[in-house]
Amino acid sequence: MIIDGNRDGTDDVGVGEILKPPAGTGAYAASPTNIEMQMHMFGVMYAPTAWVTLTAFIPFVELEMDHINAMGADFRMCSDGNSSQHARISRSTDRGRESIRGLR
Repeated sequence: MIIDGNRDGTDDVGVGEILKPPAGTGAYAASPTNIEMQMHMFGVMYAPTAWVTLTAFIPFVELEMDHINAMGADFRMCSDGNSSQHARISRSTDRGRESIRGLR
């Protein structure tokens, strides 16, 4: 996914409206100018009984953000990594309702 530009709701917002003086009229020291993200999700589900399903998901996210600061300098921030998510889905005995329990 590539995101270019800044928005406030559906309205475009220029960098000058975000950055604080001397570069603009906003309140922030830096503004993103471009964002690129990739996400890959690997998951496993196992149902030991008809009433319980165990799940595990491992997302891998790569994120790059280009910025400009109030002094006019460009810089890039990068992040990549993963974090595992675990959950148990089970049906409770009253009225057949299902519930999700985080096991993180």
